Amino acid sequence: MSLIYKIASIREYLVNVGVDESLPPQEVRKVRLVNGILLTGELLFMLIIVKSLIMQVPEEWPIQLAGALVFPMPILFNKWKKYNLARLFCLLIPFLYLSLLTLYWGSERGSQLIIFACSGLAVLFFDKRVYVYLLIALGGLCIIAVEMYNFDHEPIYRTEQLKVAYVINIMITIILLAVISSIFRRENEKYQKSIQRKNSQITNQHSQLLQLHNDLKESVRLINEQTKYARTIQQAILPLKEEMEDIMPDHFLFFKPRDMVSGDFYFVTKIRERIFIAVVDCTGHGVPGAFMSMIGYNLLLEAIELNFIFEPAKILDYLQQRIVYALKQQQTDNNDGMDISICVIDREQQVLSYAGAKHPLLLIENGEMRKIEADRVSIGGILGRPDLRFRNHKFDLSTITGFYMFTDGYRDQYGGEEFKRFMSKRFRKLLLNNCNKRTYEQKAIVEQTFTEWRGKNEQTDDVLIIGVKL
Repeated sequence: MSLIYKIASIREYLVNVGVDESLPPQEVRKVRLVNGILLTGELLFMLIIVKSLIMQVPEEWPIQLAGALVFPMPILFNKWKKYNLARLFCLLIPFLYLSLLTLYWGSERGSQLIIFACSGLAVLFFDKRVYVYLLIALGGLCIIAVEMYNFDHEPIYRTEQLKVAYVINIMITIILLAVISSIFRRENEKYQKSIQRKNSQITNQHSQLLQLHNDLKESVRLINEQTKYARTIQQAILPLKEEMEDIMPDHFLFFKPRDMVSGDFYFVTKIRERIFIAVVDCTGHGVPGAFMSMIGYNLLLEAIELNFIFEPAKILDYLQQRIVYALKQQQTDNNDGMDISICVIDREQQVLSYAGAKHPLLLIENGEMRKIEADRVSIGGILGRPDLRFRNHKFDLSTITGFYMFTDGYRDQYGGEEFKRFMSKRFRKLLLNNCNKRTYEQKAIVEQTFTEWRGKNEQTDDVLIIGVKL
């Protein structure tokens, strides 16, 4: 049993020479077929040599030994991953060898019959019909050529046991066909099992993917529902359109979140004849930004409506301290923060006050635009400085016809023919060219320009602009 097992293991090893894991199952089958047929042919050569020894025909030994040495060559091609070359040689070597053998012994030996068996192998080895037809035709041409030659010429060597040799070669042909059929059937069964196993794996994977898809779909549904609810809450804290129109009769608001909820928000309120306007860009966008916006909005309410801090710079100082304290940024690695610009319109004093953390203010004076730079530091975050005191800027209302407050989403939007950012210079020019128009017309122009610039590209960030005419 042990000897049979070892022989079977050696045969299986030789049959799998050249088989690579990256090969598809149908290619693996072809490699194994070539190796199996070549090993069978080699075994037949050994039997033929034994037959010649028994029949004491020493003239046959050299040519039979040459065939036994040449026939295994395609197995080496398989080992070197030269698969098509191995299949081609698996057919050409028998064609050439048997043709020479027929010329050597004559047609009476029946060696040419084995060419018929070898010609049919082309169907098993090649998928393209042209290769199959050419190789079968080549086998036929070999038979025709040697028959025509033997018709006019005597064999190079004629043996006395022609009848016995003829019968033996017919038996070899039958055995070869039977063995090839057996090998093909066995390899085809393995191929079918391999395909079934892979189909089973694909089915299982499909079931798993379908389950994952359903789970993901359900998760997305829950996230969307929760995000919609978060949007409802965020929108609830923002000033109503009617409230803003009552406080600022001549203004426009362009607010376009990138996601369902936004990290940008605006704040508008009126206390003691003072109008407070803030435009805020929190760290991140989407849900994380929305959480920060809730904190920022509540802190603005706390500063203005509870602590009655009316000076913009002091409001920012208060926000700086409260953000650092609320997020424990001195004890943790939390880097969240916000960029903000805030204006206070005091009608009694005829003064416009402004302070900014990274967000400048654009004033329109005498038909010209004036940019008021913000302090180059954020509220909170990694660049936050609790000890910093923000600067306050004051302007005479009588000289100002309007102003603009905004986050950086508009200028940072990628688009245009060259897929570039909109940039601050183009943004200021757009506002200046349309500052004399009515605010609803300005909003329409700003919105249309943004849509055309973005085109089919994704929105880069949340966008928020407030324009006020005085």
